[in-house]
Amino acid sequence: VIRLVEAMNKKNTHCLERKDEERRKRLGVCVTGQLSRLELESKIRRLISLNSEAYEIDMVFVLGTNTHFVNGETDAGGRAEWSAELIRKAVRHWAPRVARVVVDAGPQLERPYIELSYLQASDKPWLGKARIESHVRQWWSLLRCWKHFIHLACKRQAPYQTFVKLRDDAFLLAPIILKNMNIQDLIVLPECGNFAGYNDKWAFLDATLGRAYFAMPVFEYYTNYSSLNMHKGNPENLLKRVLIKHQAPVSAVSVDILPILTSRFRTNEISGQTFPQNITPASCFLFDQLKLGKEPHCWPSDCDRRRAIYCDRCTVKRQEWLRDHFLERDSEFNSEQKAATCTAECRHRPISITSF
Repeated sequence: VIRLVEAMNKKNTHCLERKDEERRKRLGVCVTGQLSRLELESKIRRLISLNSEAYEIDMVFVLGTNTHFVNGETDAGGRAEWSAELIRKAVRHWAPRVARVVVDAGPQLERPYIELSYLQASDKPWLGKARIESHVRQWWSLLRCWKHFIHLACKRQAPYQTFVKLRDDAFLLAPIILKNMNIQDLIVLPECGNFAGYNDKWAFLDATLGRAYFAMPVFEYYTNYSSLNMHKGNPENLLKRVLIKHQAPVSAVSVDILPILTSRFRTNEISGQTFPQNITPASCFLFDQLKLGKEPHCWPSDCDRRRAIYCDRCTVKRQEWLRDHFLERDSEFNSEQKAATCTAECRHRPISITSF
């Protein structure tokens, strides 16, 4: 780890250095996780396509081929049938202006190093070593993204201005226009689901902070773990400690500002059909995340975005659960009248991904 990070640091000194003569901004998008859990269409339609005129965009996918997930809900609606070739084809189909598409589906570490102190401080000890190994693979995936970004920057002799990191199952509820966001000298990430740290599912950051975000989590875990003063063993806490150590400014924002939620495929949406049907299923949203919805920064206040979450996405049983828990009973965010209006809209206006 030390040799790899040091070598990358030497290389990126000139490759990632900003140049005043650069006319068109460059954006690097890193997507990590698993091939079979990848939701891509909302990312392309609501982020990549909408920013492809203002930015030259490189997309890097670092995705494993794991057949077992620590979180059992992953298999609630099946798995997508992605391959590297299909990902490239889908990106070119939905966003032809993307400059480069890198799909790194190489083998992940089978038995990554487990720091005993991190394991002992785990906030979910019943999941054992498997969960810790999953965390370490996540940090290695970030480092692999960083390695690809350095290579692309050197090849083009043009630095990036902005990076975006998204998890495989990140579902964008609404368009995100980067020029409307304040990212300069900041890492912008979700306030919700921080679990005593910083939410590590997605982030929008100034490129000058890329090294701290992408390379330092695995570096610090392997080489300087004791210096982080970790009190809770989870990725969120480690990310917070690492970014504080490397003096990376962070802005944690609500889902209204960063309209993204984790998703899972809807039951019976995955089949053996050919591209693109088998890789563009509707998405459901996790019970665990939706339980956080009673906090203002976790649950969108906009009615249309709420409809995007619970309308025409899940099984009937899950739709009823969502309405019961987050509409009719959600007095903190919606009056009963507004909740009834949203529910009525849901009944009469089924939602598809292309309609909002």
